[in-house]
Amino acid sequence: MEYLEYILKTFSSVFIIMGPFSIVPVFISLTKDNSEEEKNKMIKKTGLTVMGICLFFALFGNGFFNLFGFSIHSFKVAGGLLLLIMSIEMLHAKRSQIRQTEHEEQEGIEKQDVSIFPLAIPMISGPGAISTVVLQAGEVDSLSKGIILFFSIVVSTLLMCLILKTAHYLIQILGRTGINIITRLMGLILAAISVEYIIQGIKTSFLIK
Repeated sequence: MEYLEYILKTFSSVFIIMGPFSIVPVFISLTKDNSEEEKNKMIKKTGLTVMGICLFFALFGNGFFNLFGFSIHSFKVAGGLLLLIMSIEMLHAKRSQIRQTEHEEQEGIEKQDVSIFPLAIPMISGPGAISTVVLQAGEVDSLSKGIILFFSIVVSTLLMCLILKTAHYLIQILGRTGINIITRLMGLILAAISVEYIIQGIKTSFLIK
């Protein structure tokens, strides 16, 4: 039961924070002048970049933050608050300013290849995704959980690429309203996960049982 809960929590948090459905309209807008071949190449490059960043921080994130004297408990509170802000924006079906500022969006529109910037960074594997994988890595206390986290990142990235590849069909079938409904539901789940992180961080910091 413990592993089932960890699988559900890890996969859902990683997949949701990547925000694949919320970036569908953005992807369509940024790639409207590109051919299908160019889009497929960009999706592949985006996926590899996102996977690389997430796996890097899953492996070395805790060590990186320990280097600066941050404990995982304080990071749970800070990361939880960041995810809570992003989840509230998702509940309002708003594009998060944490993911991408208006200046970054405009710069992305002017680029021919948007796979690395702004898609992979900061829209998909931005502060929220990095915080999520670091927090999940902090809960890894066995090889099994490490494998679960690894596959959660890989599968989430592959699903994200599939959603981007079928972006035009999704927007035709679901419409903006359907995309917004899915985004809000994901925001609700992310809000619950973020609050749990905050509570865990506070309890362990102040030794509350």
